[in-house]
Amino acid sequence: MLSKPGAERRTANEFRDYVIMTRLFDYNDFRKFIDKIPPQIRETVESVESPYYEHYHPGAVGALCARIAVELAKRAGEKKINVTAVERKELDLLAADGGKWAFFMGYCHDVGKFTNPEMRKLFLAPGKWPRPLKKLGGRHPEESERFLSNFDVPQEILKAVMFHHRLQGYPNSGRYPRDLKHPSLGTKILEVADSIHAMYWRQKGKPSGYGKARTLRGHLENLIKSKRYGPRVLSVLLEFVRSENEVIEKNGVRKSLPNAESVPRRPLFSTRELAMRNQLPFSPKRR
Repeated sequence: MLSKPGAERRTANEFRDYVIMTRLFDYNDFRKFIDKIPPQIRETVESVESPYYEHYHPGAVGALCARIAVELAKRAGEKKINVTAVERKELDLLAADGGKWAFFMGYCHDVGKFTNPEMRKLFLAPGKWPRPLKKLGGRHPEESERFLSNFDVPQEILKAVMFHHRLQGYPNSGRYPRDLKHPSLGTKILEVADSIHAMYWRQKGKPSGYGKARTLRGHLENLIKSKRYGPRVLSVLLEFVRSENEVIEKNGVRKSLPNAESVPRRPLFSTRELAMRNQLPFSPKRR
């Protein structure tokens, strides 16, 4: 049973939250994997420039996916968690070479937003989506899976990408029907990493919507209360946050902030909001 966030977050200090999340989502150590991604995929993912939210999201989610996969594989090897033979095989794939495929999974999970011209125009347009277009935006997992299937990508990765929004009720193409109700471990890793990044960095205007909590602790509590996310994956995420909080307790908040250009200061706006506001994201004042 998962406990409520405790030692991992004792305060609601905004900058302290930011330091913890920066350390978790920093992907400087995983840039070596980006160079090995096929150019067509990499160029599509990188086609959205800073300061848009979608510029930072792929690498951040990929980094957390890799860290979670490696830790789960370690726990499975030490028999601290129970995994099936199928899950063990999938973990071996995701955690191999320091989490190469897990990073790829997170890095490319939203590539479908920008492969379909109509969808790309939708995600880059200012303002709110008209109701008929919400269904189009909700198809981006399916578009991502279709695009990645043209490359030498394992089926485990394709399925995880296809169903990383299963909790919001889509996609509904009918492919991989079992995975909608019985998701793979990779899907559970991806949906947790994707959700906590979107929750914390305040992505707005998504068709599914996200939690309204104002602190990291609030977001973690919402993930636990939902009872829809994989408890084994959530337990690893909570342990990561506890560990980072201990580092901050020991070294201090400011000294614990890494030189992470790959992680922006929050809050960030979606591409549609930036186009509408015509301004850059602002940085919170240090406390």
